[in-house]
Amino acid sequence: MRNARAALTLVRIDASIVIFLSIFVPTLTRTNNLQLSLGKAAPMLFVGFCTWIANDIDDLERDRINHPDRPLPSGRISLETASALFFLCLVLALAMTYYLIDSAIAFWYYLVLILSLSYGYIVELAPAWKAPYVAAAMAIPTIIVANSYPNELHLWRVAVAVFCFALGKELYMDLLDRPGDTPSFLHVVRFEVVARMAFGVLWIGLTFLVTYPRSARDVMYATVMVGLLLFATVIGERSKRHRLAVQIVRIEMLLGIYYLV
Repeated sequence: MRNARAALTLVRIDASIVIFLSIFVPTLTRTNNLQLSLGKAAPMLFVGFCTWIANDIDDLERDRINHPDRPLPSGRISLETASALFFLCLVLALAMTYYLIDSAIAFWYYLVLILSLSYGYIVELAPAWKAPYVAAAMAIPTIIVANSYPNELHLWRVAVAVFCFALGKELYMDLLDRPGDTPSFLHVVRFEVVARMAFGVLWIGLTFLVTYPRSARDVMYATVMVGLLLFATVIGERSKRHRLAVQIVRIEMLLGIYYLV
């Protein structure tokens, strides 16, 4: 049981499920076809698993400082086990993409895998680009949905919002991980300045979501999301409860799936 919990933590089961749902939910609501929706979303679930495992393997030494409680630096999972799990998920992701995904959009699935495998080079050689790099990868599931339904132009607005949310969250998390990260020009910028930049990007992303409400339900969701982000901004900047602020932003990203429906 302990090893199972460690494995679920390693693959970031919560974040991976959000990625899965960001394709599954909009596809199911448009087609009412459960098999098609699962087939389209399942490969991205394993792509997500690969991405997070590769992230933790690449960041092992940095995580000994920044996140010593994670499965690899804490020793709950060995590097050999993590590597084996990575290759298993990689094979499943590639096989599912090949057999289940239309060739017109399969490129995007393969692109996320390529980005995850190249993550370590970005962190070491171009650390200042780490946040936008990760944000671009996280926006790809939404781009897949937008490409699948080209007549629904609002989906591209959601894709921009996802990029902004992911970018803001990554910038903010990079602030908290400064002690163990490879130095970049952002390290010489004051903590407060980068934090405000991060929240500014988050507010831009939220603006893309809530500017054009289509129904009373949209207004309700917009009110909740504005309230949550306002709360995260206040506790992050005034109360300095940075980890809680990041968790609230993650909740915002989960709620944002609504705008893909």
